[in-house]
Order: sequence, then structure tokens, then C-alpha cells
Amino acid sequence: KQWYQRRVAITAGILEKHRKIMADLAPYPKQFIHSDINEYNIIITPPAEGSVAPPGGSVAPSNITTPRNTSDYDPDFGIIDFNDLTVTHRVFEVAHAMGYILSSQAFDYPVLNHFYRGYSSIIQLEKTEFDVIFDIILVRFVMSCVVGMKDIVFDPSNLYAKKWVELNLKRLRRFFKDGPAVFYT
Repeated sequence: KQWYQRRVAITAGILEKHRKIMADLAPYPKQFIHSDINEYNIIITPPAEGSVAPPGGSVAPSNITTPRNTSDYDPDFGIIDFNDLTVTHRVFEVAHAMGYILSSQAFDYPVLNHFYRGYSSIIQLEKTEFDVIFDIILVRFVMSCVVGMKDIVFDPSNLYAKKWVELNLKRLRRFFKDGPAVFYT
């Protein structure tokens, strides 16, 4: 019963935060977003034989050398898994991808900032959109942890869920404590 009461309180807080985010974004147009961009949903085809690999590693046969100029590397890539495709504000796409970065093994604010700089080199967000990224990530983090805790309650032997929730609760606490300033490092 105590778990249920905490879940209700957390859910109410999430809904209130979500209402504020949506009110802030109301003036901005909506579009299709994938909503599930993460390292498992991106496919990169290695370059053809005789091509060069990117700096830092080879995705091509081992006899191919790393170039000094990254413009020599032009892989084909694609995105899969469109189950979460939805129409909403574009900022959710970048915030969800950043949330995946934070919940991955690469939990690293510089990686987060590199991702955002790459994204914004193509798509410039408005200040209001940028200002809600932290809250969107926070809401998504909390929701993921609550769902994971529910999975544990219904299946206490689910070691994957236990480990995932334990790790991500630590990351959630750190992210919340560090606050929006993480985007300015």
C-alpha cells in the first residue's frame, strides 16, 4: 500500500510538470518525432572495401587505415523501431535522445553537450524550447524508474529491472541535484 501511495504522488508530480511543459510549448508547432533515438535504434553500414574508417576506430576491415580528414568517411546509416513515433513538439526528440544518453553507460555531461551542439548545428531551438529540456528529461527519467519499480513489485525475481532501477535512481538523483546548469558545461 505504501508503494502505491508513493506511485500516486510521483505520478501526480509528473503530470503537473508535464502540464507546465506543454503550456510553455503551446505556441510552438508540432511535428513527427521518432521518440526512441538511442544506440540500439541506429544502424550504421560499414563503408565499402577501400574506404576509410572514422578516427578512433575501425568499422571497416582491419587493413583500412584511419584518415586524418573525417570528410573521407561517409557511412550509410538509418534509424529503426518506429513504435514510439508520435506528433509533438520537436524539443521532445532531442530531450528523449539526451535522456537515453544519461541512462546509458556513457552517463557523461560532456557527451550530452556534444550531442546537443551537433543537433543544434542543424536545428536551432528557441530559448523556451531549450529551457524545458531539463524538465522533459527529468520527467522521462522519473517515469522510467516508476515503471521499473512496478516491474519489480510484480516480478521480484526480475534482476534486470532491479539493476536498471538502482543505477538510474542514482543517475536521476545526480541529474536532479546538478540541475539545468549541466547544459552549460
